[in-house]
Amino acid sequence: MGISNEYIRGLVEGEGSFTFSTTRKRADGTRHKLPALTISLNIRDKKILEGIRDKLGLKAKIYYRVPEINIINARTGKSYLSGRQAILIIRDFEQLKDTRGCNLSNG
Repeated sequence: MGISNEYIRGLVEGEGSFTFSTTRKRADGTRHKLPALTISLNIRDKKILEGIRDKLGLKAKIYYRVPEINIINARTGKSYLSGRQAILIIRDFEQLKDTRGCNLSNG
């Protein structure tokens, strides 16, 4: 799958979010918060996330989340579960450094 840098940039702008993930508890009982970039898509689009991961040379794993949200359609009153999601979580930003000529900046 040939994914362009512009496509990745647009997807991050539209579907990505920056957050903090908490590390596992250390022996001394402390935890640290690390910045993370997540991109969540419907499970049917997991190949897109795999393509982004491969294009950027990331070691990140694709996670899956089962539907949790019961959504009620305001017009019809019918309820349904949100779709199952595939999520790419990038915690190691060192992997995003431009080592292979892949530049996601506008300039």
